[in-house]
Amino acid sequence: MSATGIQRALITGGAGFIGSHLADALLAGGVQVGIYANLSTGRRGFTEAAVARGASLHDLVAVEAPAPAGDRALAGPCSPRPRARYSRPGL
Repeated sequence: MSATGIQRALITGGAGFIGSHLADALLAGGVQVGIYANLSTGRRGFTEAAVARGASLHDLVAVEAPAPAGDRALAGPCSPRPRARYSRPGL
């Protein structure tokens, strides 16, 4: 067990600047880390140190998700980069 009492952590956005630093800090404290990130907007290089120390990395874009019911998407990428390529008409 880590000094914080946390045994495992799942970090979303772990390929971003803040998420990657959080992953590094948790790993340094003995926490088992899983990183889920959109690698089309995040930087794989930010995760290299964490993966080398035992973190598991999962690309959210490569994960097969069920199709949304109806014609509404209730979530989208959270990134400061322009999202025009992800937008859907009528939303």
